Amino acid sequence: MLRQIVYVRDEDAENDDVKEAVLDISGIFAINFLSPSTATNIEVLSVTEFENLKFLPLIISGKPNFVDRVFIVNMVCEFDQESTQTSCNLPMITINNVNDKAYFFTVFVEETNGSTEVKMYPQLPEWLP
Repeated sequence: MLRQIVYVRDEDAENDDVKEAVLDISGIFAINFLSPSTATNIEVLSVTEFENLKFLPLIISGKPNFVDRVFIVNMVCEFDQESTQTSCNLPMITINNVNDKAYFFTVFVEETNGSTEVKMYPQLPEWLP
């Protein structure tokens, strides 16, 4: 299921470190949709192409060549048990040559100077959990 919302290139899908990174991303969704309890309603308020939005803790530089565009999805989550609403912003990316499909993140293997590294895009700053 996570690969429906996190893009992984076919050639990277069997890499154990990629699989682990995709599972790690699930924590981002748990924070947004399961806190303070399970969201019972999610309303999308806007989808905006990422340009110079302020106060969004994402690193969008270093976009991989297979990522086409980067958007920000602004949502309101309702939690009936708590009678509360929470606003959240998540990235959304489109991938070159993948029509009518968008993802929140991508995890991929990048080769640099003869070694490989698993990367996530958009990237969260190191100060975020």
